[in-house]
Amino acid sequence: ISRNSTTSGNIKLPGDSNYYKIVIPSAGKLTIYTTGSTDTLGYFLNASGGRIALDDDAGSYSNFNIEERVTAGTYYVKVQHNSSGGTGRYSLVVNFTLQRSDDHGNSMNAATTTRLNGRISGSIEVAGDEDWFKVVMPRTGILMIQTLGQTDTVGYLYNADGSQITADNNGGSGHNFLIIRSVAAGTYYVRVRHQSSSGIGTYWLDISLESDHGGYVYTATAINPNSTTPGRLQVARDNDYFRIGIPSTGTLVVHTTGPTDTVGYLLNANWDQIALDDNGGSGRNFRISKRVTAGTYYVKVKLHSSAATGPYSLISRFTPTQAGQTQGIDNSTSRGSISRGSSNMGLVGSNRAQHIGR
Repeated sequence: ISRNSTTSGNIKLPGDSNYYKIVIPSAGKLTIYTTGSTDTLGYFLNASGGRIALDDDAGSYSNFNIEERVTAGTYYVKVQHNSSGGTGRYSLVVNFTLQRSDDHGNSMNAATTTRLNGRISGSIEVAGDEDWFKVVMPRTGILMIQTLGQTDTVGYLYNADGSQITADNNGGSGHNFLIIRSVAAGTYYVRVRHQSSSGIGTYWLDISLESDHGGYVYTATAINPNSTTPGRLQVARDNDYFRIGIPSTGTLVVHTTGPTDTVGYLLNANWDQIALDDNGGSGRNFRISKRVTAGTYYVKVKLHSSAATGPYSLISRFTPTQAGQTQGIDNSTSRGSISRGSSNMGLVGSNRAQHIGR
């Protein structure tokens, strides 16, 4: 497809994926997103098929939106439905702009206005470059600001009159900064620079309003493997993260209840997604059941619609595997007939059975 185009697409069958090829002639900024009522998931891939970026709901409603700085070359876009059983039509929009001398303003007065609970790309193009961003807090809350990527960034938070509130260097993942600060409603500014006075590089900037539960794995609410936790997705694009410590091998079931249409993700200790569900539970709630080993796991709860809000309860239930149980294998140690009036003991689990004969 053309690097500046709109293309109609259709996820015709559950599990369907659509691939698109884009050839970029020079360095610049590539913006890729879908429009329509279908809940899309987008992947941006390099010429070898390696993943550069992935997004779910950064666009309008439940559409994905990916912004990436690119060099000349061939790239691919993969579009699929957010639900493994979903289908629907969409339009894929691709916009490419040549690299400019500066992507974001170098002062508070020239700051780029950005929205809460979103992601924006940035680049320290030349030595000494600074990027400024403006964000408006609609209410008192916890403001979380971080960069993602390979660039060693330093971040600063300022209030509306230009007074510095706080700063951070390597509090985030890798060499990224991470700022978590309780602030009142109002206007704030974020300054991003390279840690080295001669350094350059690209990054992603995330700015989010934390609600009753952490909006990232860093601030995930710790819950017990067997628990019920109330929650509320309070603003558009809100995410709630929960951390669960699993003591042994077994089955973990997590689901929500309530009137809110939720989507659930289960992540391992490395933050890799290992399960996803939309409407597998009652009503419009998600339900995930997964065999797990001992370790730390994370549950991400989000809204099905990026424009909605609402309450929910997160229910976690863990059932440890009993000694001798192996999924899908009959572990009988003895076999034989039983007679009328005799007594036998058995244990039946999910796809597992252990028979102990007398």
